[in-house]
Amino acid sequence: MAEVPALFEGYNIRRVWHNDEWWFAIVDFIVALTQTPDLLAGWQRLKRKLRRQGADLTAMRPFAFLDKGGHR
Repeated sequence: MAEVPALFEGYNIRRVWHNDEWWFAIVDFIVALTQTPDLLAGWQRLKRKLRRQGADLTAMRPFAFLDKGGHR
């Protein structure tokens, strides 16, 4: 399963084709949208906001993408 980067607003968004659908690295979108250097804090804030709005986050499951250095 090979990663195929996608561009969004000039940022590379990691994605893989898995079970006949694209899976994206949400932290890459967080960087693109918030331009925050602290990915974990940005992700935690986004999850809290989504939960307050009643979003169902059960479909957001961890998926092992390679980091920027090419490691899992």
